[in-house]
Amino acid sequence: MEFQEVARRRRMIRRYDVSRPVPTELVDRIVRNGLRAPSAGFSQGWGFLVLDGPADVARFREAVRPDDRPGNWFAAQVDAPLLIVPHSNKDAYLDRYALPDKGFSDRSDTATSRHAT
Repeated sequence: MEFQEVARRRRMIRRYDVSRPVPTELVDRIVRNGLRAPSAGFSQGWGFLVLDGPADVARFREAVRPDDRPGNWFAAQVDAPLLIVPHSNKDAYLDRYALPDKGFSDRSDTATSRHAT
């Protein structure tokens, strides 16, 4: 399938059947695709936290809900059987750009921010 077809068929979903778990094979496929995404200097400085149980999803939503106007928070209005939380590891990027082929041995944020875009 061409990307344009994928973009054309994409839909916003706000109501999920939370009683129907997402198949493990599909979750694995989603995470594997995320791991293949491009990264600065091919540092691959990320990981994914998969929350697929109702108690874990509820605990995460409660932990990140803002104190100010929590009802207006988008995630408060969406209920899903699965959350995949991306994480990044800044040290992976700084380590990669400190290697000889990149030439920034000081591991400074300034050096990586100039080249990570």
